[in-house]
Amino acid sequence: MKYIKNKEDRNSILFYLANLISIFGTAIYTFAISLYTLKITGSSISFSTTLILSVLPIIILNPFVGVIVDKFNKKKLAVIANALNGIFLFTVYLISNWKGLNLGTIYLSTFVITSINIIFDISIDSAIPNIVSKDKVVNINSGNRIIDSISSVLGPVLGGVAFAAFNIETFILINSISFIVSAILDTLIDFKYNTENESEEMDSESITFGKLNYFKEIAEGLKYLISKRYIIRILSIFIIFNFFISFSVTIPIPIILNNILEIPAKSYGLIQGGIPVGMIIGAFVVKKIMAKYKLNNIFSAVGIVMSVNIILLSIPILFKTINNINVYIMYYLIIMIFMGICISLVDIPFSYTMQTNIEEEYRGRSISLTISIVKVVVPISYIISGILLQSIEPYIVVLFGGISVLIISIIFFKYAKRLYN
Repeated sequence: MKYIKNKEDRNSILFYLANLISIFGTAIYTFAISLYTLKITGSSISFSTTLILSVLPIIILNPFVGVIVDKFNKKKLAVIANALNGIFLFTVYLISNWKGLNLGTIYLSTFVITSINIIFDISIDSAIPNIVSKDKVVNINSGNRIIDSISSVLGPVLGGVAFAAFNIETFILINSISFIVSAILDTLIDFKYNTENESEEMDSESITFGKLNYFKEIAEGLKYLISKRYIIRILSIFIIFNFFISFSVTIPIPIILNNILEIPAKSYGLIQGGIPVGMIIGAFVVKKIMAKYKLNNIFSAVGIVMSVNIILLSIPILFKTINNINVYIMYYLIIMIFMGICISLVDIPFSYTMQTNIEEEYRGRSISLTISIVKVVVPISYIISGILLQSIEPYIVVLFGGISVLIISIIFFKYAKRLYN
């Protein structure tokens, strides 16, 4: 990296490489280990348990990790997190070669890796404004979104290939090495490139993890977050969008596509791939949009477009006048691409707002609390949607969600406009 003279560009490239390796490693591992669980048990419950264990730590541990990130050196935390994942997976590799890979080890490894990744994710998200200048923060978030989207598409593909080509032990070893490489790349990033206060993190010699009053620190972080009225307004609409996307798209659409329209499995996978493709497109155009329009207007406009897309998802079920399955495939694929674009146009500006409008000493807690709130809201929307789908038609749930987002977006636009005036 010595030939890259501009330190900011060097930071960006190292950041992308480290995240690419880390995120892909996690996506591939989660998918492949879930397949392995399904293979050795034949139980959908065991398969679901593995997936749940990859989400549960995020809800439970996020607020506590946010405190740690605010109090300790973010670079050290990011490096240690990736190194620990690598060491832990290598230990799992040794154990699996010695005694075999059983269900208990799989559950434990999934929980541990997800928990360690929380430290890495929040440390990195909080440190982004320190790694590059303010005008490059959107670029970094967009690049990160592209990596996330690509990994969500290729992760299962590569996981499937790895699962077929290697035994699970060899795959675990390769994944272990990927985390170590990511940790090494993190050590090369200058985490103080855009930092005014050199002593922003408390030195680990003056405070230890055990001496922190976590609940008091979390309460202070929540109090600070609530005091930021602008952030709370944006957070509220962000949570509402996440709730209704989960409520009216994530749960009912698979039922509509698979059970009602009887879309073939391969075509269903193609349609699902439309969202990450749209997210990549959105990541490329978001900076230009943010440069031209105010954030409130972006959220309102995107909400309206998103609501129209959600409503359109229910139209084929209402009329059923087309018999050509390819028309349905193209129709839903286009809508999913637009949905992906909308998601990027909400997620990236929201991340930028959190990273640039929250003081350094509260950033970790604010980001972690926000993620926890969203992660709690989404399962609730799944449950409500699932219960409703037991007694009413899926298209009604989709229509309700779309109309709700439309109404909320219009109200938010008028409210934001009144505040601005």
